[in-house]
Amino acid sequence: MKSTFTRSAQRSLEEQPISSQFKASSQLHAALLNEYKRPENSSMPKVTLTSTGKEAVRQARLEKEVQKFEYTLQSEVASLPKHPAPIYREQTKLLIERQKDTRRENHLKFCDEFEKWVNRLNKNLEEAYKDIKRDITDFFSESDQQITNYYQTLTDEALLKREIEFVESIHSTVNAHREKRETKVNTLDKRLEDLEKERFRSLELFCNRFQEGLIDVAFQLEPEITAHVDTFREEFRKVVAEKRADNQVYVQEVNRQHQETFKQYDETQIQKEQRWRDLKHQHYIEEFNVDIQKLEYVYPDERTQLYDKFRKTQKDIFRERKQLLEKLNSYDLAALTKTIVEKWIDETKSYNELASQTIDVCCNNLLEETKKTHNYCMQRYELIKSQLLYARAKSEEELNQLLEEQFLPQVNSLNQSARDLMKQAIDYYERIDQQQTDILTNYGQFFMKIATKNDEYKTEMQLLMHNYEIQKAQAADKNDEVLEELTKKLKEDKQKLTEALHHPRLEECLTQCYKDLDQFGEEYERFHQDNMAIANQHPNIIKNKHQIFEKQVLNIFELVDPQKEQFLQEKYRRIAETKIKYLIAKEEYNKKIEEEKLIEEAKNKKGGKPPATKPKDPKKFQQELEDRMKQLLKEQPPQEVPKYNSPLDQQFVLFRSTNEIAERMYIPPDEMEQVLAKEKLEADEIESYLQQQNAPKDPKAKPAAPPPIELPNYIPEEDVPKKSVDFAEQPPINVLNQAVLEKDAIITIEYLSALLNQTKQKLFDYITSCLNFQNQQANESDNEFIKQSENQRNEKQSQIEPQKQEIKNTIYVLRSQQITMHKKRYERYAKQLVERIDDQTEQINFLLEGGLLDMKDYIQEQQTLKNNLQTATTLAKLQGIQNTVKENYFKFGEKINDLEQKLNYLANQELDVLLQKNKDFMRDCKPNEYFKEELEWYQQMMDEHNATIIKHKEKRTQRLEEIKKVLIAKKQEQLDKFEQEYIIAVEDLAAKDGTGKKYGRPKRIAQEKLRTEMTKCEKAQECINLKIQELKDHYDLFKNKQGDYFANLEPSFSIKIRKILSGTLICIKRYANHIEALKPDNKVVDMPRTTWKENKFDTILEVEEQQEDKKIIENDLESMGPLFYAEKKLQESLVDIEKIIKEEAIKIYADKQKFLTGTDKIPDYLKKLMKRNEKQSQIEPQKQEIKNTIYVLRSQQITMHKKRYERYAKQLVERIDDQTEQINFLLEGGLLDMKDYIQEQQTLKNNLQSATTLAKLQGIQNTVKENYFKFGEKINDLEQKLSYLANQELDVLLQKNKDFMRDCKPNEYFKEELEWYQQMMDEHNATIIKHKEKRTQRLEEIKKVLIAKKQEQLDKFEQEYIIAVEDLAAKDGTGKKYGRPKRIAQEKLRTEMTKCEKAQECINLKIQELKDHYDLFKNKQGDYFANLEPSFSIKIRKILSGTLICIKRYANHIEALKPDNKVVDMPRTTWKENKFDTILEVEEQQEDKKIIENDLESMGPLFYAEKKLQESLVDIEKIIKEEAIKIYADKQKFLTGTDKIPDYLRAYIENMQRNMNEFRIQSIRELRNACEELSEMSPKISQMILLSNHQRWIFTLSLINTNLWNELQKEQNKQENLKKLHQKLLRPNLGNPQLKEELDDLKQKESKRLSDFLELLSKYQVTLFDENFNQGDKYLKAANQNFEFLLLFYDSLLLFEDFIKLPGDEQIQKKHQNLKVSLRQKQSGQIIDTNSERSLSKTWEGVQLDMFTIGDRIIQYNWQINQVVKVDPKDAKNKAPEAKKPAPGGKQQEIEKPIQTTTTPLKSFKTFRQISAKHEFFKSINEFVIEYKKQVDYAKDQIKLLSERELKFQFKWEQSIASL
Repeated sequence: MKSTFTRSAQRSLEEQPISSQFKASSQLHAALLNEYKRPENSSMPKVTLTSTGKEAVRQARLEKEVQKFEYTLQSEVASLPKHPAPIYREQTKLLIERQKDTRRENHLKFCDEFEKWVNRLNKNLEEAYKDIKRDITDFFSESDQQITNYYQTLTDEALLKREIEFVESIHSTVNAHREKRETKVNTLDKRLEDLEKERFRSLELFCNRFQEGLIDVAFQLEPEITAHVDTFREEFRKVVAEKRADNQVYVQEVNRQHQETFKQYDETQIQKEQRWRDLKHQHYIEEFNVDIQKLEYVYPDERTQLYDKFRKTQKDIFRERKQLLEKLNSYDLAALTKTIVEKWIDETKSYNELASQTIDVCCNNLLEETKKTHNYCMQRYELIKSQLLYARAKSEEELNQLLEEQFLPQVNSLNQSARDLMKQAIDYYERIDQQQTDILTNYGQFFMKIATKNDEYKTEMQLLMHNYEIQKAQAADKNDEVLEELTKKLKEDKQKLTEALHHPRLEECLTQCYKDLDQFGEEYERFHQDNMAIANQHPNIIKNKHQIFEKQVLNIFELVDPQKEQFLQEKYRRIAETKIKYLIAKEEYNKKIEEEKLIEEAKNKKGGKPPATKPKDPKKFQQELEDRMKQLLKEQPPQEVPKYNSPLDQQFVLFRSTNEIAERMYIPPDEMEQVLAKEKLEADEIESYLQQQNAPKDPKAKPAAPPPIELPNYIPEEDVPKKSVDFAEQPPINVLNQAVLEKDAIITIEYLSALLNQTKQKLFDYITSCLNFQNQQANESDNEFIKQSENQRNEKQSQIEPQKQEIKNTIYVLRSQQITMHKKRYERYAKQLVERIDDQTEQINFLLEGGLLDMKDYIQEQQTLKNNLQTATTLAKLQGIQNTVKENYFKFGEKINDLEQKLNYLANQELDVLLQKNKDFMRDCKPNEYFKEELEWYQQMMDEHNATIIKHKEKRTQRLEEIKKVLIAKKQEQLDKFEQEYIIAVEDLAAKDGTGKKYGRPKRIAQEKLRTEMTKCEKAQECINLKIQELKDHYDLFKNKQGDYFANLEPSFSIKIRKILSGTLICIKRYANHIEALKPDNKVVDMPRTTWKENKFDTILEVEEQQEDKKIIENDLESMGPLFYAEKKLQESLVDIEKIIKEEAIKIYADKQKFLTGTDKIPDYLKKLMKRNEKQSQIEPQKQEIKNTIYVLRSQQITMHKKRYERYAKQLVERIDDQTEQINFLLEGGLLDMKDYIQEQQTLKNNLQSATTLAKLQGIQNTVKENYFKFGEKINDLEQKLSYLANQELDVLLQKNKDFMRDCKPNEYFKEELEWYQQMMDEHNATIIKHKEKRTQRLEEIKKVLIAKKQEQLDKFEQEYIIAVEDLAAKDGTGKKYGRPKRIAQEKLRTEMTKCEKAQECINLKIQELKDHYDLFKNKQGDYFANLEPSFSIKIRKILSGTLICIKRYANHIEALKPDNKVVDMPRTTWKENKFDTILEVEEQQEDKKIIENDLESMGPLFYAEKKLQESLVDIEKIIKEEAIKIYADKQKFLTGTDKIPDYLRAYIENMQRNMNEFRIQSIRELRNACEELSEMSPKISQMILLSNHQRWIFTLSLINTNLWNELQKEQNKQENLKKLHQKLLRPNLGNPQLKEELDDLKQKESKRLSDFLELLSKYQVTLFDENFNQGDKYLKAANQNFEFLLLFYDSLLLFEDFIKLPGDEQIQKKHQNLKVSLRQKQSGQIIDTNSERSLSKTWEGVQLDMFTIGDRIIQYNWQINQVVKVDPKDAKNKAPEAKKPAPGGKQQEIEKPIQTTTTPLKSFKTFRQISAKHEFFKSINEFVIEYKKQVDYAKDQIKLLSERELKFQFKWEQSIASL
């Protein structure tokens, strides 16, 4: 029981709401909220609110009571003690009974309470049901009342005033009622169901609480209580089910009533809407019909103003054109040239273009106004269209048909009428304008003919003057040629006079020169007569030329040659006949018409018959025609041919009058050719007719019958008065019956004729004045010319006699002196030459005799020596004799050589010296002193002398060869004989003494063998000594080493020593035995062989060691050398040797038995060799030998030595004498050379006065110095020769003396003999030294004299030369002092040239910099250009601007441009690319000045130049003139002319001006080439600037879009992850109502994610569009600015035509235009000067701004009032609006800003440069726009794609949610 109560209490607490005390308040709040949301006009009853509140209060009270009961019960149960069952007691029983009674009471009480609860609940629910039904009924009733009231207000008047929205708002109000009622119906079921749920829940709660209460009371058992309560539950469920069924029926009935009610309301709504549409439809039609007839649609005020402006413009154009005609007519004909007329034509064409553009502007404005008005009408049409479609009273097809049939034709008719009026006005103006344009064109062409003839006249006059000058020049040239020939002949005769070989020839040449000078006088007279003839012809030539000019000019005015008179008479006759024929044809036609009328009248009469017509007789008719023609020709005779006499007495006939000429000016140029062709055909016909008439006629021939008269066909319709060419048509009339244009704005024939007459009169006056002026000038020039010719003749003739005297005094006298001087010089030289040859011949004979004497002495000496061979007893004596013979041989050879040299010197060198002297003589005959013939004559004399010398040379050479052969033959012959005798003597002596190769063989054999034996002994001794030395070395090693050294040796150190000792002992004993050195009884014992092993005590040699020991012994003995192999001892070998040599001697002396003596038959010397003690037996023979050899030999030597000395002394004296003679000869020649030198130098010194140039002075100086040096060379040569003879030759003799003593050898000469000979040589040496001193003294004396004279002449010349040079320097302006003006000029000119060169170099560097930047541009991509600051285009622009500044500054400095050049200065432009225009901002001006200054400073010195080049040259000229006046203060004689400056300076200034002009021309040419190179780079420049800018912004645009898309991609990835997460969280079990909150939270998150992401996409789209638009805006600004800069730059660029014409420039042939273009220009009257590239201009259209428009993002662009490149006012396209005039009140009206759709059109010249800029500009723009739109479209597509994906996902998401 306890547990039951506890569980019940706990369950009731668990099921209890947490805050039930607030539930009523919460439900009341919900009800109030629903009431608040109810519409304001809702009339539903408030029962719902009251019942709901009561119900909520009752429910809360009931729950509180139940809760209180539960709390009490719970506390009681909780308070029961936990004790065991009590012990039974009475009291306890009573207590139990009492408790039982209490439980019963409680049980009953609970039953009563339960019944009350149920009754109270049913009552409350019944009240709630009533409230709900009452609420539905009241709400529906109030809604019906309101809807009915709404429909009652929709009357026709209200419908017409209101729009469809009002009707639809009623419908929406009804729908709102419908929705509210549907909501009520829909919520009714829920409300009733909620009541039943409340009933069920409350009853269930009551039952549960009732059950629990009963159980807690415990009066009955729980099962009984449960079964009892269950009956209540079942009953309550049945009640709830019945109530629910009743509720369902009630809800269906309410819904049915609601649907039927609103079906009626819908039908009423449709009727009201249709009524509204019909009313509106009719109202709109009536309103349109009224509006469309208003004037603002038919002829607005703006159109009136535009036509007024058109008329005013027409008047202004007409007035301006008349001014142009008067301007051309006002030109002075003297100044009228083709260029002026071309300029006038250009001006006219420009004005026509301006007028055309102005009219185009008017027409465009009219067209725009027409379009605007039409648009206005169309707007009205669109309005009614939209109104009718808005009203929708009919179907759309019916409405469209109605609009097209009724309203659109009205609008189109208004537009068509406006266009027709405008077309009529334009056609009318174009006819008048074309007529006026043709008049201006023809008038200009008429004046062009006059100007052309005037130019031709001026050119021909210049040519005439030129020809006149040419005639004078030809006469002068002829005179010059004759004078040149005479001068040449005179020069030749002078040359002959100068080169005359002798005096008779000299006189003959002088006479010829006089004759030549007389011919000069005759030529001067003839030349003067020719000049007189030329001057007399001059006036007639001028008059003829002016008559030709007059004839040519009057032909333009149709004043032709009188020969045309007959032609004109025939022409006028034909014209008169044609008129008469036409009149006759008209009369005939009228007669025919009258006859036809009579016939017709006769036919119309009753019974009438037509009169019979008679056929005409043709002959009679022809006769009548002829008579009529003659009569009419008498009445109306042909026009007479006017004649005219010109002021120059020429006859002319008038081909056309000025009126006819004026009429022809109305003919368009394209029709003029047809008119001229027609006139040519008529003229050809008349000419052929006249030729036939004038042809000779055959008198016998019958006259040809005249051709029949043919009358023209008369057509009445064509018989109208012909309008004059200046007829004024009626202008178009507008709807207001007003003329829209002027009628009288035309040029009349009278006006043109008056202008032409004025021009004709001016032309006559001009020709007359020209003739008078030319005659006056010709008279003056001719008189001056004749006067000059006469003066020249007199002057030239007066110079002839002085020239004759000059020739005689200079050439003749000088040549006479030269002939005499040259002849004497030659004779003196020839005499010296012959004497010298004779001296040489004597010397040669002397030498030959001495040579023969020496030969005899040599033969005698050799014979003596040959005889002495027999007495020689020793080889030494024989060799001594042989040496003496050879010495004599060689000495005699030396004598022969010496003789040969001397003879050769005399036969060759001396004669070569003479030949060279001859050459020197001819060389000294200089061409400036000797002439050709003279030189040839002297050369002929020298050739004869040379031939004589050569003969002597050959003869001497022959004698030399002969004596040489004889001497050499004798010398060799004596030597050969001696050699034969000597060989025999030597062989006998060798056999006797045993010497020589053959007989000395026994000795040599003995010596060889003895040497062999001795070598054996020496080698053996050397081996022993080496072994002993080896022992010493080992001992030293033993002393220096330690035990470790000996311990490591193998074999041991002691074994090595023992082996050395053993070997030494063996060698000693072997060598001692060989030479038998020991005594026979010596006691030496042999040492036994010992062991070489130290491993035992004894020294016994073991068996195994014996073989090795033998090798050791053998090696020791072999080291002794040859002794090892010796088999015999030394003594035994000597015995064998003696035996051998004896045997050998016997063999050798087989043929010399006389030398074998003794018993053993061997030579004595061999015996002496074997027996050395036999020498004493030879003493006696030796004495005899001394006598026979030494004494005799010495006697011979003394004789030979004495003869040798005597011969030498004689030669020495002779040689000294020869040298003395040569010295005297040389001294005499030196004195003669000195005289010639003095004479030559004096002549050259005198020539200084006649030298006119420094070169000649220097030439004279060089000649003087050359003579000085030549004479010095001669002195040196003489000195060398004399010095050679005074020193070297004597030194040679001294050396010969020394050689003589040296040849006295000690083995031939003894001491005393040598001393005696030395004393003789000393005497000779003393004599030689005296001669040497004497010669040296004479040499010094003559040298001093010659050098003094040489220097003296040079010094005198130098003094005269200095004076001459100074005068010449003063005359020619050279040297340090007088050359100062030149140097100053050169320095300043070099400075000016450096300025120009540096400036040109700067310009070339800038152009090269542009090329380098172009290469860089080609190699780089967009990322490079995007990162540059400043931009690449700005860099290029700065370079271009600087280049242009430098070019113009340099061009201005050197004045390279034409004075009338059309170069304009380029305005300074901004360096910021953030705006459209190029106007330099204020804050940039300071920096721009620095840029300009830096650009100019880069030009170098030119930056600081204040004066132009020509001005600097004038200053330089002034400076050097002033400087020259200062310098020549002491040389006034050289200052000439009016300006008092030297002549050289005047010539130098002219040359300087010429050179500087050439330098200036070259500088201009280089500058022009640089400008052309820059101009040719224009396409590359355009590419660099525009394409680099394009690449820069394309890259930037792509980069920004890429970054934004990357950010968006990251966001998209996040959203994709969120979507996947949400999809993952959207699991099927979320459909469980218990998870509704989780589902709602997930839906809310997804909804928030979607909205956030869509908002993010929208933001990114805006950002992308903003960024793309900003980049497009920036790019367009930069591109447009760069394009404008390029146009400015190209317009300001210096062109080829701007430069002055330079020498060598050829006239470039004009390029022919396209034929169609030329024809169009001709038709339009355009004349374009193709000589100038600036002749064509072009307005470049702007860029469409809408290309960069994105949505509502429009590029803001305003017209620049101060635009640098302005649109021409004549240009009609995109013209900026003008400011309106102030209002009458004085305030300026606001200017209506035009809607700008393009950038400002820019006007510039039209050349390939601007075209390249335009091409690159629009190419880059188009490519950027493509990329730009691609990026924008991509952004749109991507954003749209992402949005669609999200919406698709949302749809799927909602489907997934709905499926749950």
